[in-house]
Amino acid sequence: MVRTVTADEFRQLVKKEAHIIITEALVPDKIIFNPPATVVYWKDGTKTVSKVAEGETFVEEVGFAACVLRKLYGCRGAYLEMIAKAYRQPKRTEEKIPFDVNEEIPF
Repeated sequence: MVRTVTADEFRQLVKKEAHIIITEALVPDKIIFNPPATVVYWKDGTKTVSKVAEGETFVEEVGFAACVLRKLYGCRGAYLEMIAKAYRQPKRTEEKIPFDVNEEIPF
């Protein structure tokens, strides 16, 4: 039996399936911390390596996060490009009220 779905139902199905595919692709099989490198072997049989730049401090969480980003985007340049294009909230400028420490404050 063939079932007809609306465009919204189809979008929801695709979104759910894409989430499952992405989530399964990011399941590590083994994580190895070997300063200055982090090596992640993924369930799909691939391997990702992240190394700390010279002079930087090795942090396990950062190494694993770098491996996840590399797995998702292929290379560091791809996600740095996305970060560069991101919207930045303009800084608020607050009007400063002049305040004299010797002035009495009425209550």
